[in-house]
Amino acid sequence: MDIHAYWPELVTLVNQGLKTNHYVSLATLNPDGTPHITPIGSLMLKENCQGYFWEEFPKNLPRNLKQNEAVCIMAVNGSKRFWLKSLITGSFKTWPGIRLYGTAGPKRKGTPEELARWRNRVRWAKPLKGYKLLWEQGQWVRDLYFTRFEPVLTGRMTQEKMNLFDRLIFF
Repeated sequence: MDIHAYWPELVTLVNQGLKTNHYVSLATLNPDGTPHITPIGSLMLKENCQGYFWEEFPKNLPRNLKQNEAVCIMAVNGSKRFWLKSLITGSFKTWPGIRLYGTAGPKRKGTPEELARWRNRVRWAKPLKGYKLLWEQGQWVRDLYFTRFEPVLTGRMTQEKMNLFDRLIFF
């Protein structure tokens, strides 16, 4: 699957997941090979199949990425309206979720532009105590480089969307 050809749609799907659930799931591998999932609310996607997230609090995530930089992000549209409409019609108009596979770069200081973009996303919470505790001092980010994607499928409810996808990819 050519991730570059679908990148605009994938960005939309991930942003819907962030909007409706407030986080995406980021999977890495523990040193013993077991999976570890971290909720990430600060994922920002860019052009060219790249993104970054603010890395201030995770403990296992940096350790895991030090030994294996492979990552998988899963975003699911959690909108009740989206799900109700899909359940009523018996099909999803878009994929209900998406997985992005790739690698993570080293932890680095965020740029002023990246900081401004994140602060703009959470500006609604600025008057609240939690804003100061969680986001006021944030400065570290980690880049992500995505190489492939996989839609979340739900049997017959995503069959029509998958058939269209197959035609676009293989014909």
